[in-house]
Amino acid sequence: MHLQSLQVERYKGYLEPCKLCVRPLTILVGRNSSGKSALARAIPLLAGGLLGNRHETPLPLASSGLVHGRTLQDLISHRAIHGNITLTAEFRSGSTRINLKVVVQSVVTGAGAAVRQVVKSWILRSDDLSLNLERTGLDPGDSTYELSGLPGTDETTPVSWRGLRPDLSKFGEATERVESILDDLVSWARSVSYLKSPRSLPSSPFSFPGEQWATANLDGMQTAYLLADSDTLRAKVREWYREHFGVTVDLRMQGDVAFLEIRDPRMSTTISMDQAGQGLAQVLPVAVQALSAEERGPGIDLIEHPEAELHPGAHGAVADLLLESLAGRNRPLLVETHSEMLLLRARRRVVEGKLPPEDLAIYWIDISEEGLASARRIHVTEDGEVEGWPDGVFYEDYDEILAIRRMAHERIA
Repeated sequence: MHLQSLQVERYKGYLEPCKLCVRPLTILVGRNSSGKSALARAIPLLAGGLLGNRHETPLPLASSGLVHGRTLQDLISHRAIHGNITLTAEFRSGSTRINLKVVVQSVVTGAGAAVRQVVKSWILRSDDLSLNLERTGLDPGDSTYELSGLPGTDETTPVSWRGLRPDLSKFGEATERVESILDDLVSWARSVSYLKSPRSLPSSPFSFPGEQWATANLDGMQTAYLLADSDTLRAKVREWYREHFGVTVDLRMQGDVAFLEIRDPRMSTTISMDQAGQGLAQVLPVAVQALSAEERGPGIDLIEHPEAELHPGAHGAVADLLLESLAGRNRPLLVETHSEMLLLRARRRVVEGKLPPEDLAIYWIDISEEGLASARRIHVTEDGEVEGWPDGVFYEDYDEILAIRRMAHERIA
């Protein structure tokens, strides 16, 4: 199962419906504080809800190592205390399309004005079913829903929730197909991997906690553990650093204690990774995530600013790393970036025939004077041209060159 699109509505700056189509490579670009991170983080927000249990709210305030907000109100457009959020996700499993639409409502209860979440509406559709749950009221103590779409049932009934998953076990065999889809959605949610920026690495030396890290979601602190678990991955990472930075990255083990180190053969010196430059440390989790994507199987990888702390001359190496490591529709990559080189290299790969245009989605994220965010799809043609690119974006170098030449001409005159 893989995610094909996610639409948000009344979510943070996205008051109006905003649909993000997910392709093998999806790139979010835009100015600071325009809403790029918010849109990208809606995916782990959904995943966290699908992984939830009976003791958690429908939408988790923290998931995949991210803190989404202090209360649901922080996630609702204009922080409307009685507002709601709508998430609509489209998945594909083989030839079957699966559509999940949830509306989570903020409800104020008690004299202390405590804010609680309730699932107001929940709709699951596929080729062979259409199941609707609509809450009859907003009293958190009365979880009664109108249920339709299950064979032999059409009734009003209390429903308990495990995050964003309804407990329909009392309906027996009638829910077997629903439970099968929910199990697949949970498997997908477990595979969501998000790399924040700035990233972190454990300080050497550190204790290796064991095999459980081999299947854990990847973040900066877990990078070294994944390297320790795979000789093949370590070899790939060493080769990439050697080729592009002239240094060797390795993990030296002494019993259950590990040292993450960088060796510069030009000076025959070895230092701890946390004593090296920030650029080399910041890109290590990116390299590990990219080079292990294929073997980690279906899911989705999201990376904030893979070029962070790197000299502009190294942006091309990171762009090639990501483009050459794409795992396809079963494990797409979504990148939030300010790097012009990443965009140019993707366009170049399209022209070279190495990246089909339909496998690339670029979104320009913008914010209006009223503070409302939007996402505009930028299409890339087979000849690498872009359609719908905003005026004045990534033209700073050209403008500076014109200004320098103009001033030089005035001095000569």
